[in-house]
Amino acid sequence: MKKSKKKKKLIKLAILFTFIVAAFIPIKSFIWGQNSNTPPVTKKIDDKKEEINNKEEVNDKVEKTKAAEVKNNTVGKNTENNVAFSNDIDNKTFYKDGLFFGDSIIEGLSFYEVLDEQHVIHKKGLTAFKAKKEVPNIVKLNPKNIFILLGNNDLFNEKLKGDSFIQDYSGLLQDIKEGLPEANIYILSILPVADKAKKEHPFLSDERIEEFNMVLEDMAEKEGLPFINIEPVLNHSEELYEEDGIHFKAKFYDELLDYLKKYLTENENLQHN
Repeated sequence: MKKSKKKKKLIKLAILFTFIVAAFIPIKSFIWGQNSNTPPVTKKIDDKKEEINNKEEVNDKVEKTKAAEVKNNTVGKNTENNVAFSNDIDNKTFYKDGLFFGDSIIEGLSFYEVLDEQHVIHKKGLTAFKAKKEVPNIVKLNPKNIFILLGNNDLFNEKLKGDSFIQDYSGLLQDIKEGLPEANIYILSILPVADKAKKEHPFLSDERIEEFNMVLEDMAEKEGLPFINIEPVLNHSEELYEEDGIHFKAKFYDELLDYLKKYLTENENLQHN
């Protein structure tokens, strides 16, 4: 009898235990999430990390896309875009670290106020030999970029040969390099004269100017300096010349600076600073 009661009691306990376990399972699922073995706080943290990672991946893709677009628009179209960019800068700003050095042809830059006076050193009748006396004035201004235009007055010496001209010019360059070793120096070609001037001064013929420009270019190469042919600025037009057929009107100087600006923008590797 006692055994029967004890057995019934055990059965009741077993049924009660089963009931409690059965009731606990849905409560656990409700609290932690159905079919989940991860505690709720840990799961929220994991979800948040995944969300952040997804956002970072999206942002990274966006940045890479933007970078690729910039590269395609600039590097991919080097010449066109660089020139367009440089033309947005006015000449006085673009040449703020520059100095133009030469004879009365260079004087037009400051005379017509295309550039401020402190960016132009000039002297009427200046030759490559006489120009050496002006080096201290160049050094005093300490320009980053120096543009030299000399030779027209040298040609007035009918007996002058190319090798003598280059000897004087090379001496000038050495003096400038010693005084301003970090400056970028650009050699500009000797400009042709108009037909009127050729008739009056046969020693200013196209053939002689071409001969002097050839030795000038060769010298520049040996010196490791850029030689820039600026004749294309004239575009075979005599409208840019003054009455004497040697000097130039104001428009020429704007054209010259724009031409050099384009050249420098397309050839930035020529500057060592």
